Amino acid sequence: MTQSDHFLQRTPDRGAFPFPVEWIDDQPWKVEESLARMSPEEQAQWALRLRGKQRQDFLVLSPCAAEVIRHFPPEEVYQMVKETGEADALPVLSIATAGQLQYLFDLEWWFQDKFNPERALHWIEILDHCGEPQMVHWLLNEEEFEQKVVLLQSLTRIYKRDELTDTCEGVEGLPHFTLDGVYDIFCKISDFEPLRRLLLQLRDADASLYMALMEAVIWYPVTPTVENALRWHLARTAERGIPSFEEALEIYSRFDSEVLKTAVPSADDFQSSETEQVPPSFPLMDSAPDTFFRRCVQNLERLERMNSLQWELTYLANKILVADRCDPASLDARRAAVRKMLGYVNIGLESGAEGDVFKGTRLLEQTWMQALFQAGYGQVQRLRWAAQTLVKEHGKLFEFLLAPGDREQMMALLARFPRIGTFANQGEPLLWRDLESLADIHILQAFLARWKFFARFSRLCLDLTETRAKNFLQESISGPDGEVDIVLWTNTAWARFILFKEISCQPLADSAAQNFLKRVFLPPLIPGDGREINEEWVEGFRQKLISGGTMAWTAEDREFLAGLIDSCRSNVMSQFSRLNPGTTIDWQFTHGLVIAKA
Repeated sequence: MTQSDHFLQRTPDRGAFPFPVEWIDDQPWKVEESLARMSPEEQAQWALRLRGKQRQDFLVLSPCAAEVIRHFPPEEVYQMVKETGEADALPVLSIATAGQLQYLFDLEWWFQDKFNPERALHWIEILDHCGEPQMVHWLLNEEEFEQKVVLLQSLTRIYKRDELTDTCEGVEGLPHFTLDGVYDIFCKISDFEPLRRLLLQLRDADASLYMALMEAVIWYPVTPTVENALRWHLARTAERGIPSFEEALEIYSRFDSEVLKTAVPSADDFQSSETEQVPPSFPLMDSAPDTFFRRCVQNLERLERMNSLQWELTYLANKILVADRCDPASLDARRAAVRKMLGYVNIGLESGAEGDVFKGTRLLEQTWMQALFQAGYGQVQRLRWAAQTLVKEHGKLFEFLLAPGDREQMMALLARFPRIGTFANQGEPLLWRDLESLADIHILQAFLARWKFFARFSRLCLDLTETRAKNFLQESISGPDGEVDIVLWTNTAWARFILFKEISCQPLADSAAQNFLKRVFLPPLIPGDGREINEEWVEGFRQKLISGGTMAWTAEDREFLAGLIDSCRSNVMSQFSRLNPGTTIDWQFTHGLVIAKA
């Protein structure tokens, strides 16, 4: 184990876990004994090595869980609640601090500068099931008064039984209750029992605050109150690295080399509470172990830089959520933001270090994570621009060349954030993800280079233009999916070469296509067996294409041609090797040749 493995272990001695993790489920009493010998901060450091329910179970076994969680940054508490599930996270929510709850409310109650009363009510209902009256504690400890007023104004209309405010207009049909015979509370929601219990608990805990809120709900004008609450909300979230939309968009600006001259931050720059908090762990824990970024991180020796790096990654993921206008309350959106962030940082780091882990480690020591992200983003955008140029030049022809999977990949490259399609298993639909490494960049660069070749090859060797392709299709029988692609056109040209010694994509008559199948395959050794392709016809076709004199062939062109001919060979084998060309063939149920209408 290297010293730098602390990005998953982050303990004072960076050693192994103090007990087998499975004890949390199998022998909890031994865990309790072990935790009793640790300080709350040490327990917090160990806890952040775990995820989801396992971490929550660890906290439940701690003899000082409330003190331990005070060392958690609010980002980590919120992520744990989302991963565990809101209803299952009650043990954590019951001991969360007011500041940690406020961070949760800021992300859940507000979205794109709008207050969401439905979500606010949802969290009142969730916290109503806690063993401790957490919503009451928050009301008592949160200093920003307008936010509390906005919460109640969004859920209720309140009238006071006096000569000025007892008109009760516009509340017909709304459920109603009163706690003291003075304030009539009309609810804009049908299930108001959690709200009623909250107000009752608040009145019992602090009658003066209860009365102040009642009066404020009555007298504060709604719009200015919401605007004031919004300003406080934006100030709080900015302190936690969640900027405005305009500021967040800066992450998608061009990389500024001047950043390389700026000293990296200290972990202390991210602390904003009296209790020292351990850095968030979830961004690094989500990084794949085989990435270049992860290998460089494992070589970091300074714990101080590791801690500040984790804060940087967390704040960077927050910026992505804002800039992409994603809902931070969505666990899927949060995970996607972290994946994109780690992917672009990995690309920027790998590119800047030229694949050298030693250089990459030096960059991590000296460079802001946002600068690496922007460098990776620049690489991805250059790929997008190359795709846009290619489609602008050959887009109409591509309509007749791209197979469905390649068409989807080309469209994904043209999106604001290019993605790459991969197969989880053969035969299954493509899975799309953000680019994560220079290997992804190289794969897509090769994809574009190949299709740039196919466009030239189609025009210069197959004499195929968008107009000819459209006319040929009008004369042909569509296949089972109505699609044609470069392989079908090349197969057709191959057939016409064998039959007529010409290179053309003109559709084949039924008799010509059958004659092609008779000639392209060798006779089977055993009747009924599948046949093999006559390789002499393959080589003859290849030589004809290269020696045609219409195209200057580079070494890369020859490689692409070899791959295309291999695809043509495989297609002819899969579609026709077991068919009897002496019998009638229903070409509409094949996908290997362009066949003319009868």
